[in-house]
Amino acid sequence: MSDDTVYLKVIDNGIGVSAQDIIENKNQSGRLGLTIMELLAMQLKATLEILPLTKGGTIAILQFVPQTQTNIHN
Repeated sequence: MSDDTVYLKVIDNGIGVSAQDIIENKNQSGRLGLTIMELLAMQLKATLEILPLTKGGTIAILQFVPQTQTNIHN
């Protein structure tokens, strides 16, 4: 990884999503919010990890290298 890598971690303390919800979304695009996050991560050429927290809530971790004007279309 480059030293320019950006790490974004969002922790939500709501009811959360289960591991099954995440798997089903990957198979069927069932949850709009998860689908949008995955599409945005693809546009950034980012990795996105979504994990349920044990006592409710969800953590989303996005990791990417910002695009510059010279490499934005590569």
